Amino acid sequence: DGLDEVLDTGTRSYVSNQARAMISEWSNRGVRFVVTSRFVGYRDAPLPGSLSHLSVLDFRQQEIEIFVHKWAHAYERWIAGGVATPESTRKARDLEADLLTDVRSNPSVQRLAANPLMLTMLALVRRQVGRLPHRRILLYERYVNTLIESWVEARSQGEHTRSLDGLDLHGAEAILIPLSLWLQHEKPSGTASRSEIQRELTHIYLEEAGVKQPTRPQQREAEEKSIRFLNEMRHMTGLIVERGHDAYGFLHLTFQEYFVGRALAQLDDHKRWQTIQVVRHQPRWREPLLLCMGWLGIRENRRLQVTSLVEQILDTPDKTEVDLHRNLLLALAIAADDVNLHPSIFVRLRNEFVCCFPTYIYQTARGLIGYAGLLATNNAIDLQEWLEPITNCSNKRLRQVMVESLAEHTEFGPVRQHILNCLQDKNNSVRHAAIEAITPLLTDY
Repeated sequence: DGLDEVLDTGTRSYVSNQARAMISEWSNRGVRFVVTSRFVGYRDAPLPGSLSHLSVLDFRQQEIEIFVHKWAHAYERWIAGGVATPESTRKARDLEADLLTDVRSNPSVQRLAANPLMLTMLALVRRQVGRLPHRRILLYERYVNTLIESWVEARSQGEHTRSLDGLDLHGAEAILIPLSLWLQHEKPSGTASRSEIQRELTHIYLEEAGVKQPTRPQQREAEEKSIRFLNEMRHMTGLIVERGHDAYGFLHLTFQEYFVGRALAQLDDHKRWQTIQVVRHQPRWREPLLLCMGWLGIRENRRLQVTSLVEQILDTPDKTEVDLHRNLLLALAIAADDVNLHPSIFVRLRNEFVCCFPTYIYQTARGLIGYAGLLATNNAIDLQEWLEPITNCSNKRLRQVMVESLAEHTEFGPVRQHILNCLQDKNNSVRHAAIEAITPLLTDY
């Protein structure tokens, strides 16, 4: 489970070959195997042989509703001691209704809810905080903050009060951010032994205190803090867990990536760009880069700086760009992640991907066009003008993707009009997509 979490490509190839050998030996005896992996990690070391490959689809609206219903009732029953009561049932119904209202009323939240892990986070944040962020980076922040704040509150009420005096949310983050960056750089597996983790935590504590040459008492104090911090992160927040025998790491790779993104955002401009140049096309750095851009553009509102970084990525010489479009793919992924880029960059992105549109970036294009629809609702761009090169391009699949991407913004007049215009498209698939998009609007007539 999670082949992509074997982050070193060489080790992942070894694990893939071992898995294939086991499958070959045992599958003829009636044993069935399932291997899971995210797309990005799998491409570099796929399982050899002719195995069936299946993609887990995003949740559709009906599946979101089923998941939320079951999750809300299971959670409230658990809170009530494992027994359904009239009160727990009422709370479950309220939570279900509130969460589904949030999902239906905001396209950004709906996109997040299509992913089961994100939907679980949305549900937990809605249950504990009562309000949902509309962007991924803010959802991660709110979820992690909720875990840490619960830990701080628990410490203040019990025996842990004396263990890490004065360590609050920001203090915990100040430790977790450099720890995640160390794991990302030094531990391709995403895990380290307990002694290695404690040694790095000790180093972080000393660095935080500005101590370069610690005395024995200072060293001992930092070591004691590192032991207590690791224990409390394991037992009270669950952010750090033992994922194997003496193999410690973040609960899920997502959380390591979130804190690595935060670490990149903390770098000065020159060092950040130097790092991005080196790692920008390494699969294991993709999510941290996206989250870094989100933190800068959304959390810190540094729109022009993030836009400039995207332009630098597009302008960076790469001899494989003509064939692989790696810089363009990364820039499109950043734009589609809704990181508060300046609208001007979308014209350049549109022109570049229309001119050299390879078949394997339809999903990214879908996100970008959908985000253009959001920009148009805020009058940030002229939608008809922005879409014109796509409407007139010869790539019929891209025209179809355009219509499907705009379908979730039909409450906006120009979007509806553009979809209606696509009923005149010469391709049957494009016309069919337009019909499907406008049919829900006709149900009241």
